[in-house]
Amino acid sequence: MNIKAAQYLEYLNYYILNPVKNFFMYILKNPFKSIWLAIKIYLTLILLVIFVVFSFSANAEPDMSD
Repeated sequence: MNIKAAQYLEYLNYYILNPVKNFFMYILKNPFKSIWLAIKIYLTLILLVIFVVFSFSANAEPDMSD
């Protein structure tokens, strides 16, 4: 196996797969705390989407063609 590929897989496992696995294990162990955590994440994502949509619509050029 290529050394670069092995390093990439190790990086992927350490920085992406393990935190995701630990996050779901935390949710399974602490259901009531994790409900509040999920609500906070959900609200943050909704606010982020609203902010992005409004910023793009504010930057849009008005249609002046008659």
